[in-house]
Amino acid sequence: MFNFKKERLVKKSLGNGSFGEVFPYQKSPQDTKWVVKRSKANKIEDLLRCLPEIVLGFSCDHPGIVPVKGYSIEAKDDKYNVYMKLPRMSGGNLADELKRRNKKDEYYNENELVKHFYGLISAVDYLHSKKTSHGDIKTNNILLDDKGNLKLCDIGSAKYVPDEDLSNTMSAVNGAVNYKAPEIIQHERIVREYNLKSEEEKKKFPMENILTKESSYLADSWSLGLTMLEICILRSRLISPYDSVQLIEENLQKIRKDAGERYQETFLDIVFDLLKTNPTKRLRVSAIKTKLEDNFKQILVKFSSVVNLLIIIIDRRF
Repeated sequence: MFNFKKERLVKKSLGNGSFGEVFPYQKSPQDTKWVVKRSKANKIEDLLRCLPEIVLGFSCDHPGIVPVKGYSIEAKDDKYNVYMKLPRMSGGNLADELKRRNKKDEYYNENELVKHFYGLISAVDYLHSKKTSHGDIKTNNILLDDKGNLKLCDIGSAKYVPDEDLSNTMSAVNGAVNYKAPEIIQHERIVREYNLKSEEEKKKFPMENILTKESSYLADSWSLGLTMLEICILRSRLISPYDSVQLIEENLQKIRKDAGERYQETFLDIVFDLLKTNPTKRLRVSAIKTKLEDNFKQILVKFSSVVNLLIIIIDRRF
């Protein structure tokens, strides 16, 4: 916990969403180092939903993930305010940055894209190495620091998948609909149809669980692939997740053709390895990280400080 001082909370919100609101937290008007994210919990179940972000925020030590530096819980009349202390990311969120760039027709060059792609891939791969999926990767959940580096945040939807969990037993999947993988959308449809059945029908025909242990990780791959496409073409909401698989694939190919006017095929091939509609053909982020290292070594070495380094590459691969 941390000694939360309400007088340091600047009442002008920096942003809000389903997660709550973010406020400056400062000793003086010149102090711009910290923010506090306030989440309101009207019942104990809501309070418990805040715990994954607090626990993961404390335990994650990676330059591509925004850490939680402290938390405080305020209780009043069986309601709670949860305050999380975070370093302030002065560049705002990636969704707003893409809108700004779109208005100015200010596309990223390929070196910048490789740098950002590798930084995000490394952050997600770090979470996966801890047997944890992010669960809600999207441009709104990526922040920019004062140097323009991208950092994952809002890991409240994260899911821990222990080794002994041979199948994925999730019954509900969090995350923004437009970034959900096709198999997750299909799973949700199956759950909705099952819930409409009578109790007798449920006994005769148990629900089919199409998700596997890998599903959480491969869903992150899909979400990250869509995020990278948005960064490439400076547009959001690229596909409708409820379209048929065939239509999704056709739309993705149209977007690829657009992106191909600016970026080389090798780079786009790697992005689209994350966007296979068939999850058995989709690559995990660890494999994508290796592909980036193999194909863009010189660019990555140039930007090695971003990911704290390519020490990983130099020690392990070269």
